[in-house]
Amino acid sequence: MNVVHVQCRFSIAERYRTSKMLWTVALAMAWLLFQVAPLAGQDPGEMAGTPGADGTASLGTEDYMGPAILSRGNQAALGGSQYATIQPFLSVNRVYGTGLGGSYVNAGNGLQSGVDLGYGLKGTHRWKRTTLTIDYNGSYRDYTGATTGNGLNQFLAATAVSQLTRHLVLSIRQAGGILKQDIGGLLLQPAFLENSSTLPTNEPFSNGMKLIDSVATLTYQKTRRLSFSGSIAGSLVRQDSPLLVGTNSSIVSGDLGYRLSSRSTIGIDYSFSHFGYTTFGSGDVQSAGVDYSWRATRTLDLALQAGIAHASTVGLAVVPIDPALAALLGDSAAIQASYRTINAPSINARITKRWRRASVNMSYLEGISPGNGLVLTSKQESLTAGLQYSNAKRWTVSIQAGRTTMDQLATAGSYSGNTFAASFSHLVRPGIQAVARFSVQPVNYIGEGGLDRTYYRGDIGFIFTPSARPIALR
Repeated sequence: MNVVHVQCRFSIAERYRTSKMLWTVALAMAWLLFQVAPLAGQDPGEMAGTPGADGTASLGTEDYMGPAILSRGNQAALGGSQYATIQPFLSVNRVYGTGLGGSYVNAGNGLQSGVDLGYGLKGTHRWKRTTLTIDYNGSYRDYTGATTGNGLNQFLAATAVSQLTRHLVLSIRQAGGILKQDIGGLLLQPAFLENSSTLPTNEPFSNGMKLIDSVATLTYQKTRRLSFSGSIAGSLVRQDSPLLVGTNSSIVSGDLGYRLSSRSTIGIDYSFSHFGYTTFGSGDVQSAGVDYSWRATRTLDLALQAGIAHASTVGLAVVPIDPALAALLGDSAAIQASYRTINAPSINARITKRWRRASVNMSYLEGISPGNGLVLTSKQESLTAGLQYSNAKRWTVSIQAGRTTMDQLATAGSYSGNTFAASFSHLVRPGIQAVARFSVQPVNYIGEGGLDRTYYRGDIGFIFTPSARPIALR
């Protein structure tokens, strides 16, 4: 196909006006909270304890400091007393499913089986002013008749949280992995992946990737009610398949939180994100929003983050050629650089209900994402829900369901994926638990190559661990 390059022009003035508007709104909200904070936030003895990054008390007090706003939902917190925990595990599983270990192009629909040997370690050590947590997860998989998916998976996340001064807390998290399957194939899912905006958690078709993710957060607790937080994050994702796109992401963000009462917290946040790719294309996203978290009862938490996002994207688009010119070139389409800017809602809502032996959670997310290897910078919507029930610390049942859609901004292309999963774990005896999981993942991709397939996967086996309680499967 002959390629005709067409250059697109865009309005610098339009981008400037939009950026100026977002900054004006954010500064106005910050000024308003600064005026309100001193009226109710200065009471005697309010610095008796300093809350951690997640809004809970840390050193010097065990008092509840109010619910955390969603902009800090992925930040670790300091612990209280000094102690260390370590929890190694070893697992043996038989795996059944379709498309095991294959790329989204050549993964067949026939039933396959394999063996998964898993191992890992979770450890936490707390000093007087520092907490260190390490989460390592690895496995070796051997699928019958499949070579691309056979091999070693390793994922490591280390988080250090330090109380620099009475008012200042620094949190650093470093994660990395070398995987033959997508992250969703890990036996134990790290908790922070649920809030990650850059790591690929919607790629059931990936047959190998390397990734690294870094986050540094500094939180300043001005009073017991008023706090500020700033973060710098970056990640690199490289796909083994030449048909999938790697991502370079960097995010700078800041927020302000104010505790209205022991049950509610309000805040504002701003972030700038840049998404680069191993192919032609990039995206810049600015977003500003308002946060509100409310502990309605001791067992019911609600949180809302709502605002606006402005995205500027560049990509390649296939466009039709004028019939007269097409007759000379012998082709009816060409590739041109495509530039697009949009303003879109940015919404993150979450509700959690807990009982003595059960818990239910539901979350909704709408905003701009870096994509998932098939689609680049996209407008994303996600709805997920989960139920977990435990009986006398002997067995646990977990059910999850969710749907994610991505519409590429710069060019045509969309992705939708659904997940329905259930897991069961039973403590056979101290240190040994039987586990079973089953998941169904219908996925659809509209773009070059296309994809419309349903993945099935089932696991059954045993986990060996010194823990006296069953390990919760995500």
